[in-house]
Amino acid sequence: MLLSKQAITDYTSTNILESYPDWVTLTQYTIGEIVRDGNFYWKAAVTILDTNTIRPNEAQTKWAKVRPSNRYAMLDTSSTTYTDNQNNTSGNPAEGIVVEFVNERYDIIAFGAVISDQIKIEFSADDFVTIDDTVTIDNVSWVTEESEANWYDYYYGPFAVGGEMYSFFTTLIPRAGKIRITIAPSGADAGYCQCGYMICGNSIFAGSTLSGVDISTKDWSVREYDDFGTLHTVKRNIQQIISLVSAHDRNYTMPLYKKVKLLRNEHILIVGDESDDSQFENIIMLGTIEDHTTKAENSPKNFSNFKFVESI
Repeated sequence: MLLSKQAITDYTSTNILESYPDWVTLTQYTIGEIVRDGNFYWKAAVTILDTNTIRPNEAQTKWAKVRPSNRYAMLDTSSTTYTDNQNNTSGNPAEGIVVEFVNERYDIIAFGAVISDQIKIEFSADDFVTIDDTVTIDNVSWVTEESEANWYDYYYGPFAVGGEMYSFFTTLIPRAGKIRITIAPSGADAGYCQCGYMICGNSIFAGSTLSGVDISTKDWSVREYDDFGTLHTVKRNIQQIISLVSAHDRNYTMPLYKKVKLLRNEHILIVGDESDDSQFENIIMLGTIEDHTTKAENSPKNFSNFKFVESI
């Protein structure tokens, strides 16, 4: 099992445009107008006078946060927000989504809630004057090479070519320079493409996942009865809860405990991918560590119990 914290906070270059204009100081905004400030969109809750110099994120009684901006959405460690290609630089959706960022010797990258026909990952040490290496993943090869691509059927369900959302990860050779990601449009979706999340960073090995992953849910909906006994439900998000056990060498017990401790209260990528012939330990999700316990024994293998709560 691999655990990784998001290391990317911004891009050095991208073709992603925003859906709304940037906030401008000393500008009047009417109620309901939406602007971008930082990594979020904000809606004016009151009339903003042209004498105002306070940014929306510093005046949240006057502005309501709407959602992450289109540029930032696939970096925010949430699978319910996404970046798409509807406002890219050239105005041509066929360009897809293209981003570049500094490679700090990262060893893992993952994509989730993706609609695309192909993702291309390029590596360069000289700002893309030359390309050192390229990894291209397309839908057709994913279908025909299931054991190699390792699709998480058990957790995410089967997928089809074109137009389906999927999630996958790949390990990287740590190196310096830059990485360029190109997410191509989907032919089945009239040239549309999106990415719900892209996580890139350095992974922590958390032991080999044992078979038998427990999957449950936490329902945040509210149910109540009125005076006539009629049931009413206020629908809210439902989170996945994943419980599993991993095995690791006895000498790795305390180093793992310390590494996992540093990831508590963080939104992280969780990947369980230990074999090609079993679907039961194949998990990929964004979440937080709800609980982690290790039974330290004087035996060659020790075992850790993990409980993860899905990030929404």
